[in-house]
Amino acid sequence: MDQKISICGDVCSECPRYKATMADDTSALERVAELWHRAGLRDRIVSPDEIKCTGCSKQKQCAHGVNNCDHLGEKENCGECDLFPCEKIEMVFKKTDDFSKNCVGKCTPEEFLELSASFLMKKQVLSEINKNFNIRHRAGSFKYAFNGIKLLIINEHNAWIHLLAAVCAVIAGILLKISITEWCLVAFAVGFVFASEATNSAVEKLSDFIQPEKDEKIKAIKDLSAGAVLVSAITAFTIGLLVFVPKIVLLFKSLS
Repeated sequence: MDQKISICGDVCSECPRYKATMADDTSALERVAELWHRAGLRDRIVSPDEIKCTGCSKQKQCAHGVNNCDHLGEKENCGECDLFPCEKIEMVFKKTDDFSKNCVGKCTPEEFLELSASFLMKKQVLSEINKNFNIRHRAGSFKYAFNGIKLLIINEHNAWIHLLAAVCAVIAGILLKISITEWCLVAFAVGFVFASEATNSAVEKLSDFIQPEKDEKIKAIKDLSAGAVLVSAITAFTIGLLVFVPKIVLLFKSLS
């Protein structure tokens, strides 16, 4: 059975109530109803039909009010939220800890393990989801970033020129045996130019999307963005001169 995890971190698929409902086991539901009363989750022993549960969902009323959170959106649970752990979910964790301490004297060890596996481990469950979600989220960000670089290289002719210049700079750096500090300057120059070109391309595409027709304000925005690319190119060219010209002069002197 795949894990069914609620918004607040309950593992519904491990819950004896959920399992008994899915199996349509009346005797198991009766046992759960008695346990729920003994644990303080119900003020009386309810009927098997009343204790049935098909699992938590965002559409159902949440005992902790978590499904009313403005930050939930399309997220399946709180572990997928960038704000995790927030004040609201911390309150849920505290209530769960208090309930867990209360359960110890009212349940058998086996029953306590059942409850622990289903809804007394909210913090651990959501923390693990948040950890894995952040890793996937960051991996996805890199995927989009590399796609952006791909689009820049394929679609922007100026990027081809920058790429050719970067390759020439790397080859020259290897042949002229430039220092680590000089390599840092070259790497900065190359990155600065490509970042400026990517930003300029994004500004142009966004401007064309917003205003396809000729517009003086849009033209000014594009000109400023193109100016930034020119500044970065002049900066890179200057760094290239400062790094490579002295090396080339020394090379010619050594050959003469």
